[in-house]
Amino acid sequence: MAADRSIGVVIVNYNGHRFMNDCLRALLGGTYRTLRVVVVDNASRDDSIAALRAEFPSVTVLPQDANLGVAAGNNIGARYCLERGDEFVLFLNYDTVPDPEMVAELVRAAAPDAVVSGNTFFWDDGSRSNSHAGGFNWALGRLSEHYLGRSAEEIGPAVREVDIADTCCLLVPRAAFQTAGFVNEAYFMYYDDTDFVVRLRAAGFRCLFAPRARLRHFERGASGPVEHSPISAYFSTRNRVYFMRAHAPSRAHYCAFLCYFAATRSVAIVRWFLLGRWPLVYWTLQGLKDFTQGNMGAGAVLTAPRKPVPATTLR
Repeated sequence: MAADRSIGVVIVNYNGHRFMNDCLRALLGGTYRTLRVVVVDNASRDDSIAALRAEFPSVTVLPQDANLGVAAGNNIGARYCLERGDEFVLFLNYDTVPDPEMVAELVRAAAPDAVVSGNTFFWDDGSRSNSHAGGFNWALGRLSEHYLGRSAEEIGPAVREVDIADTCCLLVPRAAFQTAGFVNEAYFMYYDDTDFVVRLRAAGFRCLFAPRARLRHFERGASGPVEHSPISAYFSTRNRVYFMRAHAPSRAHYCAFLCYFAATRSVAIVRWFLLGRWPLVYWTLQGLKDFTQGNMGAGAVLTAPRKPVPATTLR
């Protein structure tokens, strides 16, 4: 692919002051110059946008009146870029630091019928990959992360086709949106990218993994790890079942998944209960409830009053 392809970079921000300017500094300081950078701000309450505008006045900011989620934010940014003629949209997390050659390597691997995933590395250990690209186990409803924990040398430099990738760093050609549509906003966050790639592949697009397109990622910088974050517990529970109901290859796969999911979630709930982690128990159960009631989007966890969940709620 030519090195002058117009790329619209879409970054969805929510209180990202800790990371945003470092991400933009690395991105705009890289070797690829034909970039339109668009930051969709989901009503942040910190000073991330003020700091961004002070250092990067050329970056377009699209402020929103509420937290619309990652999925809707990506769609808003993608539509903005496509309406202005960009040939590709690069979805990029704000809690990342791209290598100088990252965008150029994505473009080298690009093809009209393919989306291209970058190779993310752990934030505190840039020698080991944190990439979620790979396969998907349809019986368990889980990613098969082929490259997680491996060094660059173990992975090798060759671009190869994979089944699944995330939108932490994903280069998408214009034709993909025209053929398969945009990100499903019902997810809000989590599994929205998995759903997007599965739909793209069903529409005839390939998903490529470009090992040389490297970046570091502070994973779950916005929501926190599942073991400590009610937000992560809620969305990962609700959206995983929603995704599997939509895309499981057969009824047998879906039933197998439900058995596995019920068993593993029950173990987690009991463990959190015994450890006194009441919010994790409550919001996991609420995620299941909201799935059965069709309460998608922001759901209950982000629209509920911001107060601790008392132990009596679980009785």
